[in-house]
Amino acid sequence: MGLKAIFSNSFETVEFGDNNNLLTHYYQADYEKVKNTIIDISKAMRFKVSNINDDFQEMLILMPRGELIVTLFNQTPSVTSVDFKISTMYILPLNRGAKVIGSYYDSLNKQLPLKKIGGGVS
Repeated sequence: MGLKAIFSNSFETVEFGDNNNLLTHYYQADYEKVKNTIIDISKAMRFKVSNINDDFQEMLILMPRGELIVTLFNQTPSVTSVDFKISTMYILPLNRGAKVIGSYYDSLNKQLPLKKIGGGVS
């Protein structure tokens, strides 16, 4: 864990980078299936799904000490990418935001067929 991760309250997934837990994940599933899976995961983690905007394919999930924005994007009718942006409110975050993102991806990987991690759709 780097020094930046210890003090950072904000993490976001990207297409290209060094940390696999913070790379965009692509799933072989349509938008509705991925969205419903994320809702189920959030409920299991006792987080509140505050808002779902199907027009922009975004979800706002509230946590006890932060919020998570989930962006879904249909790459093709059967491939959906999932990105996260998390903001937490801790004096000493200790990489908690990245760990939450990693937990979501781990749960998604168990429930949906993973097509690829990072690098854009191919």
